[in-house]
Amino acid sequence: MYIDKVPLDENEIQLLMNDPEIRSGDSLQGLVLKIFYKVSKPLHIRELEHLIVNIGYFQAHNKEIPLVPSRSLAPILRKEKGIWKISDNLYGLLEWRNAADNAPKEETDVTLQAILQDTNIMNNSMEESHIIKKNCPECDGEIDIKRHFCKYCGADLYKFCSDCLSKLDEDSIFCADCGVKLEQRT
Repeated sequence: MYIDKVPLDENEIQLLMNDPEIRSGDSLQGLVLKIFYKVSKPLHIRELEHLIVNIGYFQAHNKEIPLVPSRSLAPILRKEKGIWKISDNLYGLLEWRNAADNAPKEETDVTLQAILQDTNIMNNSMEESHIIKKNCPECDGEIDIKRHFCKYCGADLYKFCSDCLSKLDEDSIFCADCGVKLEQRT
C-alpha cells in the first residue's frame, strides 16, 4: 500500500518532542513506532531522522550521532517488513476508523437499517423453513411436521419404538437406535 507522506509543521514537531510518552531511552524501534502512532500519518525519513536526533536518542544511548542518521533507521524501515509495514497497516486502520467516525449520521443510519432489515428477513425465513407442512395419512389434512398427532382427526403421525421410544421413519422395519424388529402397524 502506498501512502503519500505529508510534512510535519513546527507545532507538530514541538508537540512530539515534548510528548512524555516519547522517551529518548526507548529502543529505536519502539521510538519509531510511538512516533508513527502519535503522528497518525506517514513521515518522510528525513523528518523521522530529525525527530530522533532532536529527541536525544543517540545521546541517551551513549552513541555518537551518525553522519547519516537514516542509516541507523534503514534496517527497521524496510518496505517489505518491520516498522514500515506495521506503520502502513496502522495508517490504513486509522484512516478506516476515521472514515467510519466521520461518516454522515444519515448514511450510517440508513446502512444500519438495511442491515437490520436483512437480518429480520433472514430470521423470518429461517423460522418459516422449520415449519414444514405435510398431509395427514388418514384424513389428508395439512399438518405441521413437528406435531405427533393430526389436529383434524387425531391420527398418530409417527411410529415410535416400543423398547426405546425413539421416533421411527414410516417405512422402517428395524429401530435405528436399538435394533429391535418392529411389528406391523395396523
